[in-house]
Amino acid sequence: MSTVFGRDLNGASKLLDLEAEIAALQKRIANLRRLSNLKRQVTLLDMDGAFETFKTPEDERIKVIVDAVCDYYQINRAALLIRERREAICYRRFVAFWLLRKVGLLSWHQIGDAMGYDHGTVIHGCRSLKNRIESQPEGKLAADVAALASVVSTALNLGSNAPIQQ
Repeated sequence: MSTVFGRDLNGASKLLDLEAEIAALQKRIANLRRLSNLKRQVTLLDMDGAFETFKTPEDERIKVIVDAVCDYYQINRAALLIRERREAICYRRFVAFWLLRKVGLLSWHQIGDAMGYDHGTVIHGCRSLKNRIESQPEGKLAADVAALASVVSTALNLGSNAPIQQ
């Protein structure tokens, strides 16, 4: 009886199983090659279909909040996650950080891991956003954050009891 990787090769079904495993490995290798060509860290939010099967409630909250920010500002996920330092892009990303923290109730590390940033960057973003809103309470940014917090709270079925903290 011949074996490969501890599997019995007798029978056509065994060979078909092995061929299916080889095809699956080839797909994984192709995906790894594609992802390795990116110039920044790959996150779960980058992958197509990454949120089709939710493993934790945090995954659902992340998806809802990031999608809401992208829809509101009419940008795609890549534009939100790219390491861009222009003020307009930074503050949109900071809004996502803030919503994930205050409405999504995620830790700094969870937000950083999901968005592909260090937790210190997330803390800086939330503080910068808070300072900007406090300095311009009637500004567009404050209105954007309030509108998005309302949309996200509704989407997460939190209603008016959303645990938003300043």
